[in-house]
Amino acid sequence: MTVFSSSLLALSLLPVVAYAAYGALLWSMGGRGRDEARQVWLRSAVAALTVAFALLASVWVGYAVGLYLQASNSTAVCLEPLRSAAPDLNLAGYASAVNKALSCADGVLKAKFSELKGTYTQVFEVAAATGLFPLTSAYSMGLFQVSMPFSGAASSALTAIAVAEAAVAIARGFVLLMGLGAVLLAAERLEALGALILAAGMVYPAALAGLADQLSRFSFGWSPLDWGGLVDLTAEAARAAAYTALALSLATAGVAAVAYALSKVPQHISVE
Repeated sequence: MTVFSSSLLALSLLPVVAYAAYGALLWSMGGRGRDEARQVWLRSAVAALTVAFALLASVWVGYAVGLYLQASNSTAVCLEPLRSAAPDLNLAGYASAVNKALSCADGVLKAKFSELKGTYTQVFEVAAATGLFPLTSAYSMGLFQVSMPFSGAASSALTAIAVAEAAVAIARGFVLLMGLGAVLLAAERLEALGALILAAGMVYPAALAGLADQLSRFSFGWSPLDWGGLVDLTAEAARAAAYTALALSLATAGVAAVAYALSKVPQHISVE
């Protein structure tokens, strides 16, 4: 995590630097190698600009989502680093903001998963423990019946939140690979793959941070004496599952749209 936080920009640009170094090697060979080296250096320059654009887009998407949440009186804690970094036009600051947003999202998702898991476990522990004694067996049976809808909703929410946690880790990887994606996009032969990497790095950080801010409003606490609260908790878990599934679906659709748009760039800016 420390390496990721301190050198995200450098790591994401590393493939671009390596590609430019390959151009220097070609130049040192002389002859036709120098013509190819010029093309490599041009692609490297385009790739570097593309990484800068991808970071800028990632932050400004977060800025836009943060403004929407602010207008709807919702919290924007995980989106705040993106929102506050957007006006500065500082690439290092943008890289740091993306990292902070993803780290915040990861923390919120883990906390909500743990909270819901604790309540889910508590419900069945109480049902099992009270079912051991005749005096409390009626309570156990009633609690078991009331908890059946909650069990389904909680299972869906836990699965969805776990998928979102995995998406945060995957998004980190895509951000680190943005330099490679830019090189592939500029090379004009693997532009579809490069566009996909860049699009995921641009869209997912803001989407996951926004999802975490929404889930932070949910509470999964429960008292064993509050059966009505368990019914309310069923609705809360169902909403959390729906929010998470919708956010991930919209983010994936956004990645597909951005990737398609980026894949058309080499046709207009040819570096071959």
